[in-house]
Amino acid sequence: MRRKPAAAAALVLGLVGSVSAYGQVADLTRASCAQLLDLSPNDRGQLIVWLHGYYAGAAQRALIDRGKLEAARAAIEEACARNRTLALIGSEVRSLL
Repeated sequence: MRRKPAAAAALVLGLVGSVSAYGQVADLTRASCAQLLDLSPNDRGQLIVWLHGYYAGAAQRALIDRGKLEAARAAIEEACARNRTLALIGSEVRSLL
């Protein structure tokens, strides 16, 4: 299933908190749980799936287990609720995925 470019752009713009220019780049190494939790539930889920792919690619894992992904989403949201300053690109979130 292809994602619409406008939906992807909205997600990135939501993360960086700026709507001034289309095509801005979001540095996800600076993204925090606060920004994740401020997204709509749908956008939050899409970002968590992206994070899963990011970490799976880094580990050269080619499989997606939907059950584990759903559990990871819940675990990430719980961790973020406890610590809104937690970085999304880091060892704690990686361990949840």
